[in-house]
Amino acid sequence: MSWHKPSKRQRAEELGLITPLGRRPDFEQNIAEAGTPSRDLFDLLADRAAAKSGRDAELQSLQRAQREHAAAMEDARLEIGRLQAEVQRARVMGAAREEENSQRIALLEKRLETEARVGARSAAELAAAKASLEDAARKADAVLISTLRERVAAAEQLAVQVPALRESARWAWVAVFARERLTAAEERCERLEALLASADEAAVEGVAALRTLRRWESELTEAEAARLTAALEERRRDAARAERRVALLLRERSGLQAVLSSYDEEYLGGARGEAGIAPQQARLAELEATVEGLHAHVADLEAELERRGAGGGGDVGGKDDVSHAASARQLAEAQARADAAEALAERLRAEGEALAARAEALQARVARGDFDPATTRVLHLRLNPEAELAREARDARVERLESENAALAQSLARLEALEGEVSLLRRRANELQKANDRLQQVFRRQITQFREAVYLLFGYRVEMMTDPSAREIRARFVLRPQHEDEGAELVFDLLRSGVLALVPTALTTGRLAQEAATFVDRFRSIPAFTANLTLENFQRQTQS
Repeated sequence: MSWHKPSKRQRAEELGLITPLGRRPDFEQNIAEAGTPSRDLFDLLADRAAAKSGRDAELQSLQRAQREHAAAMEDARLEIGRLQAEVQRARVMGAAREEENSQRIALLEKRLETEARVGARSAAELAAAKASLEDAARKADAVLISTLRERVAAAEQLAVQVPALRESARWAWVAVFARERLTAAEERCERLEALLASADEAAVEGVAALRTLRRWESELTEAEAARLTAALEERRRDAARAERRVALLLRERSGLQAVLSSYDEEYLGGARGEAGIAPQQARLAELEATVEGLHAHVADLEAELERRGAGGGGDVGGKDDVSHAASARQLAEAQARADAAEALAERLRAEGEALAARAEALQARVARGDFDPATTRVLHLRLNPEAELAREARDARVERLESENAALAQSLARLEALEGEVSLLRRRANELQKANDRLQQVFRRQITQFREAVYLLFGYRVEMMTDPSAREIRARFVLRPQHEDEGAELVFDLLRSGVLALVPTALTTGRLAQEAATFVDRFRSIPAFTANLTLENFQRQTQS
């Protein structure tokens, strides 16, 4: 039974879209029978066109989504590649950093051992130096006492400057707040630097220890040199003792002259004051002449001693007794004159103390505001220039402190921003380190599984070794058979040309020498060689 496809006209006639041939259309009967008008062909075509356009739009949207998905996949692939590169770079950097740290630790250990040995040796030297320094300190006590006396005199002069110092101390409190903020900012900077420099602490400690050791060595050398210099100049100090005593007297005389001249014009004016100071000045002039004479006499004695020391032992004889007697007589006279000068200096010191007490009393009167209306006139200024200058200085100081505070605030803001960036970088570094650790764990697990699978499948446990210094060899592979004795192994070298060469071992040169010559040297088939060894070991294992 044959079937043919109806034509388009027959299909349209069946649907009632057109009138069959030889048949007159009866529109009224069709309307009456149908009740509603039939769909027109153009409406059906319009519906189909609308459906087609909707499908085209849907297809375009699907294609667009497919392109977007492909672009997203490409971006993801690029991101994965970039992350893998970063992980590899971080792995290389971590290995380099670990190697560098290990080298630094070894170097520091060696340095610490050396420093310990040098420190043990330096302890004895320090003890000796300490003893010598204590001896020198005992000898320097006399000089320090005179120096302290001079400082007491200077402190009495500084008592006049107490009001100015109080004003400075009052203004010092203004800078305390700025200094506290500066200290806080510096502490935060130090914490940040400590966080950023945690990896280099070992190196810094080593350098500091080395510097400390060098400083100790230099201090020991200086102490030894000072001790030797003190030992060499011991005799010279004995000869210069009289000169130092004269210098002390000169300084005391200068101090007394300064005190007298400072209060002479202000508090000791008039005929009475001149009459009271004239004897003191005369005594000072007499003391100065005496001291100058003593100084010249001591210089003559020192020149005589130098000439005597330069003369050596050739002048020993009767002349030595005469010169010794003359020197003793001169020394006795010098000692007597020095004692007289010391007594005179004591009297002048007592008088100076009395004058100082009188000057303090006069200064107290001036501080209370006492004055002589007949000789003194007091002017009260309505606008004090000193107060204006102080106010201007205070304003300038406040402006400077405000500008410093603003600069510190900006620095603090920058430091806080840097801390945020550092924390972000640390978090990202930790994430990368965790990812790197996970990749290493997965890599080790996969390698272990691969080695076990190769051992179970082929009967050989394979180990790979590389030597970067080898020029002709890319890698070396060691194969340990499954059923062989302990220590039996096959070694192959992968050359730069891509050829795999058999390395002679105890196994290949002994029991397997013939098989190696047949399979490897003659037929160039390493798989046949390893397979033959596997079968041979299996037969031996099953037969035994």
